[in-house]
Amino acid sequence: MIPALVITAFVLIFLFLLVGFFYGEIRDFFEKHYYKRKVYKVLHYYAEENDQLLINNVVIYLPGDDENHPTKIDHVLLADKYVYVVDDYYAKGGLYGNLSDPYLFLKNYKGKIIKVPNAVSQNFHKVMSLEEALSVNYSDKLLVSVVVFNNSLIVPKGIARKNQESWFLPVKDLEKTIKTAEKDDVPPIHHDKSEKLVHMLLDRSNKTKELIGKSTKSNKNKIEE
Repeated sequence: MIPALVITAFVLIFLFLLVGFFYGEIRDFFEKHYYKRKVYKVLHYYAEENDQLLINNVVIYLPGDDENHPTKIDHVLLADKYVYVVDDYYAKGGLYGNLSDPYLFLKNYKGKIIKVPNAVSQNFHKVMSLEEALSVNYSDKLLVSVVVFNNSLIVPKGIARKNQESWFLPVKDLEKTIKTAEKDDVPPIHHDKSEKLVHMLLDRSNKTKELIGKSTKSNKNKIEE
C-alpha cells in the first residue's frame, strides 16, 4: 500500500502545478470580482480614519441627461480640501491612446485591439455637469475627477495622470495620492458647505432612485397586462 503521506504529497504537488498553470486566470477572476470592493475599502478606510464623508452609488440627473438615463457616480469622497468624484474602471490588457480623444484602445493578452470609451474624459465632463447642478464654481477647483483602474491593467505614463483636476491612476496609488492632494496649500472646505453638498447629493440621488423604481414597476405592470 502507498503511504498516506506520499499520496498527500502527490496531491499537494498536483494542486500546486494546477494553480501555477492557471495563475493568470485565477488572478483575473478574483481581481474582476473584488476590484470594486477594493476601491470602496480604500475610500472607506480613508474616510473613517480622517473623519471624512463618503457617499457611494450616487444616481442623479445632470444637465443634458436623458430622462431614462441618469448619471451614475460610484463614489463621492468629501475630504478637507477637495471633493473627489470617483469612477471605478476595470479592464484586462493594455490601454493606449490620447486622453483628449473620445475613445481609447484596449489591447488584450491575445493581441486583439478594440476601441473603448474614454472613461477619463467621460468622468471629467460628468464632474463639470455636477458642478453646474450643485452651483459650484469651476474656478474654485473644488471637485476632482478620479478614475481608478485595476492594478493589473497596463497603462503608459503618458496616459496615467494626477493633475489638480483629473486623475487616472491604479487603485494601489489612490490613498497616497489623496493624502498628497490634501496637503495642498488651499483653504479647507467649510463644514457647513460639505454638509450642504452631502444633503443635496443624497436627496437628489434618493429621489432619482425612487423615480427609476416607479418607472421599472410601471413598465413591469404593462408587460404583465
